[in-house]
Amino acid sequence: MQLFPAIDLRGGNVVRLTQGDYDKMTVYGEDPCAQARAFLDAGAKNLHVVDLDGAKDGTLSNYDTIAALAKQGGLYIEVGGGIRTEERIERYLSLGVGRCILGSVAVTDFDFTARMLKKYGDKLSLIHISEPTRRTPISYAVFCLKKKKRRKQNKTNNKKYTSRHIT
Repeated sequence: MQLFPAIDLRGGNVVRLTQGDYDKMTVYGEDPCAQARAFLDAGAKNLHVVDLDGAKDGTLSNYDTIAALAKQGGLYIEVGGGIRTEERIERYLSLGVGRCILGSVAVTDFDFTARMLKKYGDKLSLIHISEPTRRTPISYAVFCLKKKKRRKQNKTNNKKYTSRHIT
C-alpha cells in the first residue's frame, strides 16, 4: 500500500474544505513547502496535491506553489484540480510532477480522457474522491451516473423509479 498525504491549496495556502464547501475552509498553513518537508521528515515518499482554485475556476493561481513543491524534491507528487487540457498536463509533468489527476473532465469528456490515457498512460490518474461525504463535481457526477443506471434498470423491470440518496 502506498500512502499519499495531501496538501490542498487555495490562494497559496494549505487548507481543508469541510465537505467540499469553499465557504467552510480551514487554513492549516501558509507554507506548502514546509508542510511537504514535514511529511517527508515523517517518512512520506508521496504527496497528493489539489489545486482547489484550479478545480473551481480553471486558473493556474497555485502553479508557482506546485512548481516549488516539485523543485524541492524528495517526494513523488501527484497533482489534481483544474486539469482539463493537454497543455495543463504537459505543464505539470514538465515540472517533474509524477502524475496528473483528471477529475471532472474524466466524466464530462470521455474522448479527451481516452486520448490522454493512451498518450500519457501511468502519468495520469482518474477521478479521486477523497471523502464520501464531499459533494465535489466528481462525486455528484458519479451520483448522477448511478441514478441514471438505476432508472434504466427500473424501466426494464417495469418498476416505478423512486429517488434515493447515494453515498
